Amino acid sequence: MTSLKNESDIWELKPKNEDIEEAIHYATISWPYTFNRMNFNVTSYKGQQGRVLNIVKGITNQNILKRELSKNKIKIHIERKSYREEDLFDFRIVKDNLEYRWDVKTIHHYGFYDKQFNREPLSKSLIIKNKSYDGPIWLNFFPMLVTHTQVNQQKDGYIFGISSTYNDIRSDRKTQRNRDYLVFVPWGLWATFMADKRLVYAREKENKGFSIKIVWKDILPLGEKLKINVIGERKGQRIDKIVKLSPNSPKTIGPFSSITAIQLLERETLIGKIVIYFNNRLNKPVLISKKKNINIVPKYPLIITDEHLINLYLPIDYRVLFVGWIKKQDFLNEFKKYRAWIWPDDKTDQYKNSAWSQPTEKDLDMLHRYGFLDLYKDKKITGGILKTTGKGNGACCYVFQNQYGGGVRETNFYVLPQDLYRMTDFVGY
Repeated sequence: MTSLKNESDIWELKPKNEDIEEAIHYATISWPYTFNRMNFNVTSYKGQQGRVLNIVKGITNQNILKRELSKNKIKIHIERKSYREEDLFDFRIVKDNLEYRWDVKTIHHYGFYDKQFNREPLSKSLIIKNKSYDGPIWLNFFPMLVTHTQVNQQKDGYIFGISSTYNDIRSDRKTQRNRDYLVFVPWGLWATFMADKRLVYAREKENKGFSIKIVWKDILPLGEKLKINVIGERKGQRIDKIVKLSPNSPKTIGPFSSITAIQLLERETLIGKIVIYFNNRLNKPVLISKKKNINIVPKYPLIITDEHLINLYLPIDYRVLFVGWIKKQDFLNEFKKYRAWIWPDDKTDQYKNSAWSQPTEKDLDMLHRYGFLDLYKDKKITGGILKTTGKGNGACCYVFQNQYGGGVRETNFYVLPQDLYRMTDFVGY
């Protein structure tokens, strides 16, 4: 096996349409069962959009990688279990009747930030040039990240990559798209009622779901119809219910055990608004921690406007640079040799992370929990760790640049590209 040295060791790959379509199919139904890896704010529609888009990217990247590994005559059989499995992102490889679990860890680069920060465009040569750099200048810093909440998970190793688009696909719905998949994803109290998995299981156990009354309130009704796809579940299975709406003419559909997304069909823009009312057929409480009942219909009907839609179809400039791979135990050994960083002090230098010199009791508890308390020496944290405040600011790197609410969203452990093996030597276990 050869460590990463040359540009040719990095794979630059693009998805096929079927990669994206399978990913969207998973993402639109699986998000209630998937760990919120990027700590998206699920009480906002933007947060929920980002969460589902992140699943689309993750599954797409797995599909791209599977095909390229097969082309390189690497024997691989990936087992993708039910969308209700919380470890949907596992890259499961079955070999000699044994299952090996790898994590394909990709972060996303937006090229439109390059001019704002005078950042060199993402390329293989830039990664190789900085493969040994561990800070503090974040423009030259390419950490290979594993969030602290995942270092104790049972994995055999990690495959690292960086996906990239020029435009902000979280808000730009049209640029570079050759297809559309416009969807609404519930958020906040509506997300809880419509799709919380504990409520879903309770409804299926009692065989009592909920139905909805949908009204399309067009601004200028001209006799047109609006076609939507209501995506949800019934009896443990995905259902896609196509509905044609006339202006101001209610339609009732159901029952569902969940509704996870609503797709806009045959249009690029939602004119007017969609209003949804709920009829709950499960009358018994569903209690969670602190005896809180989540089986409560939200006080207000759900209102969907055009701004609540996101295009999940990835643009044609979407690409992934697969940098390399490392076994988990090697990762846990190698990260210790690097420096720990927190966010930049903008008054001093906005392009430099600050040394992690004043850990809190909570920080030390985190190190103790994962068995790394030995990294606390002389009142400083050592080792490759990037800290976040949890309130918007985090240590920065090339991909997670310094801006309001920027940097890493979670505290991460890291190694560098120089610690990885090249992709053509991937052993799969």
